[in-house]
This record gives sequence, C-alpha cells and structure tokens, in this order.
Amino acid sequence: MATYNNLDSLYKALGKQIESSLDKTADKLVTEAKNLIMREFYNQFQPEQYIRTWQLLDGCVRSKIIHTNNSWAVEIFMDETTAKGYRDDPIMNVWLKASRGWHGSVEQTEGRYWESFIEYTMKSWKTLLIKNGLNVV
Repeated sequence: MATYNNLDSLYKALGKQIESSLDKTADKLVTEAKNLIMREFYNQFQPEQYIRTWQLLDGCVRSKIIHTNNSWAVEIFMDETTAKGYRDDPIMNVWLKASRGWHGSVEQTEGRYWESFIEYTMKSWKTLLIKNGLNVV
C-alpha cells in the first residue's frame, strides 16, 4: 500500500486511479454499445451490403478522458465524420431512425439498441457504486 506525505500527492494518486477506471469503463461501454447495435439492429435484418452498411458500428466511439478541476468525464457518442454516402439525409437523422429499428425507409425491426445501451449503462454504474459501498436505490 502506498504512503502519501501530503494531500497533493494523495489527490494526484486518486486522480490517476479515477482516470484509469473511467478509461476502462468507457472502453467497455463502447464495446457493449457495438454489441447491442449488432444484436438489436444488424442481426435482425439482412441488408444489402452498401458502402455505408457498417458505418453505424464504426461511428460508435469515445472521447479521451477530460479532467477539469476536480471532475473527470468521458463521452460515448456517434461520430458523424465516419459516415459516407448519406447525401439525402443528415447522418444524425439516419442514426436516430436506426436507434428506433428503421433500416432505410422500409424495414423496421424491434431492436432499440440506444434504449438498451442506456439501460445497460445505468445498471453498470449502479452495480459499481454498490460494489464500492454506496447505498443506491
């Protein structure tokens, strides 16, 4: 166990631990988001193989850890710069429709990967907080 001689060194060590945990969590969340997109979107429908077929998966990314004062943050988001071939509809509209199960303008499946992702994320955070001794209801 490490020994700290002052609060600054303790804060620095805690910050590194927080950043490391957040980094691992963000990677895990991106992986799970991609798994959900596969299960609840792509695997429910057999689309023709267009250039843009896998852009939904490729667009699911995370930011670097952002550290400001005493807070840390990371974003999991859909990166619209990965999208090519959607001249007729803004990519965020396409991805919004996809999150509701739409494959183009014709097919609709039951998959709601975004809702599932939020549910998964909330369960993960709750489990982590409980594991660390916090009373969460």
